[in-house]
Amino acid sequence: MKIRNKPVIMIDFGGVYFSHGRSMAIRKIAKKFGMPEKNVREVMSGRLWKKHHEGKMSSEEYWKAVSRRLNAPEEKWKWMENAWHSSYKPQAGMKSLVRKLRKKYRVVVLSGNVKEKVRFLEKRYGIGKEFHGHHYSFDYGVSKPDARLFKKAAKKMSLRPADCIVVDDMENFLEGVRKCGAKTILFKNAQQLEKELENLGVKA
Repeated sequence: MKIRNKPVIMIDFGGVYFSHGRSMAIRKIAKKFGMPEKNVREVMSGRLWKKHHEGKMSSEEYWKAVSRRLNAPEEKWKWMENAWHSSYKPQAGMKSLVRKLRKKYRVVVLSGNVKEKVRFLEKRYGIGKEFHGHHYSFDYGVSKPDARLFKKAAKKMSLRPADCIVVDDMENFLEGVRKCGAKTILFKNAQQLEKELENLGVKA
């Protein structure tokens, strides 16, 4: 049966459906190579990170560049990639909440992400079957906190921004989304999300 109820609920991955795996991965990499977490975070961020998430740089290119900038052995790039991917764990209560919501509402992914990590998460957790749709930064060539990611996804689904509730852990992204006309929820945990959805008239 096709779900037509509105609003459509858009849920982020890292920091919402899954734990904030990037922070965990930074700690793993810093420990592995005996360097400050601050250095790893700086190298993994910025222009390289943006290009990778926008689908303009392959995973191999990204991690080899990170390795070089960290003065780590370049052949360890695959280890770094796996450390990043495997750091994402399902958040307590989110799987069951999404399953309840999707019986009445369209629930889709809206995530700044890369193809290789999505494939990893699909293989490990079967994420494809848990949502009615998936919208990733690499599909649109734009990533968070740029609100154009939301606008492009809404347009592809033929939705008005007012028909959407966007759930994310990045306030600077949600600020731009609100300016587009959508409702937003800054995620803390599954219980808080369910309560805030109810406040917006959405009952699981």
